[in-house]
Amino acid sequence: MNYLIDTNIFLRYLEASDEKSYEECLVLLRALKEGKINGVTSHLILSEIYWTLKTYYKFPKSKRIEVLENIYNLSGLNFVDGYNLVVALKSHKESKAKFIDCMLASIPKVLSKEWVIVSYDKDFKKLPIISKEPGEVIKLLVKSSP
Repeated sequence: MNYLIDTNIFLRYLEASDEKSYEECLVLLRALKEGKINGVTSHLILSEIYWTLKTYYKFPKSKRIEVLENIYNLSGLNFVDGYNLVVALKSHKESKAKFIDCMLASIPKVLSKEWVIVSYDKDFKKLPIISKEPGEVIKLLVKSSP
């Protein structure tokens, strides 16, 4: 199973304002780095992280670049961008989900439920895909450990 790591997983790890979600994201990212899970993310997500760090968190440019470089170089994380704009627009029109979430859900492996989106974002529940919060993925890891 591949897990598509959403923007808020990286941001909750970086900002660490909520201890529970920080710990869950830390465990998830460690599992990814250690090869316990297969992870993918998107360049669209990197753009969203950059924008949030700039506008909301007011990170200086050098720090924003450093964060993106660290994510891009995270071992075990692959990048995928095969969106289907027609599907994304249709999903966005028919649901109350955000456009970027519809774009991520339009990736063929996500749409076919071969990949799970890992996110705290409830909008993914409005779409015909599988999404889980980090804590749910961690529980699956613990169950499958010898």
